[in-house]
Amino acid sequence: SRLFEAQVGLTVGVYVERVRVEAARAMLDGGDEGLPVVADRSGFGSTETMRRASLRELGVTPGAYRAQFRTTGIASEGADGVWPRTVHRVPVSPQA
Repeated sequence: SRLFEAQVGLTVGVYVERVRVEAARAMLDGGDEGLPVVADRSGFGSTETMRRASLRELGVTPGAYRAQFRTTGIASEGADGVWPRTVHRVPVSPQA
């Protein structure tokens, strides 16, 4: 894990959470699956775990994110140009 953190700049746990939140976000943008299904398919153990991770990474709950996306059709920002926060895309560097 030290090598991973040195290479990627994030701990394994933070990286995995960001990947899962991004997967959930894509499902929330383009699908009608319920939140439990989205949580399961994106690798979260429960909807509550997905909710907490979404709050940390996006600044909003999954339900609020979906509602805002459906209202505006804008996934990465709201009317103020900030809401919800953009997920920090994690670069994946090729194996050496």
